[in-house]
Parts: sequence; C-alpha cells; structure tokens
Amino acid sequence: MLDLVAAVILGPGAALLDPRGIPTSSVTALPLSIIPTFVVSLLFIPHIICIAQALRWPAQVYSRGIPANSDSTSALSGADV
Repeated sequence: MLDLVAAVILGPGAALLDPRGIPTSSVTALPLSIIPTFVVSLLFIPHIICIAQALRWPAQVYSRGIPANSDSTSALSGADV
C-alpha cells in the first residue's frame, strides 16, 4: 500500500524535481488519467480486504513445526522430514 501512495505522490512531483526531465503531462489526459484516478484507488480494495481477513485469523501454537490442532496421522514424522 505504501508503494501505491508513493507512486501517487511522486508521479506529479516528478515535474517539480526535474523540470527538464520526462514530461508527465500525458497522464493528465484520457486514457492515461484513468490509471492514477481509478486503478490505483481500486488496488487499495484487495489490500484492505486481505488485511481485514488476516486480522481475523486465529493464532496457532506450533510445536516442532506441526500445528497444534492437526492430528498425528497426517503429521510427518521426524524421519520423513
């Protein structure tokens, strides 16, 4: 998400840093203006959904690399590892 925010901030600011550099005026006209306006905003939605789902994951206690809630029949033995 920080990368998306940095891209939106640094994109228009590139003309301020180097006025004789690469022109950014093409991003202000259609169809390229759709990218910073809508696409970057829409990319925040999957990030927010993933973070919200990750916060709901139950904490698992691991012992020797095997989850605590798994049964012993499906776990690998020390010889298999």
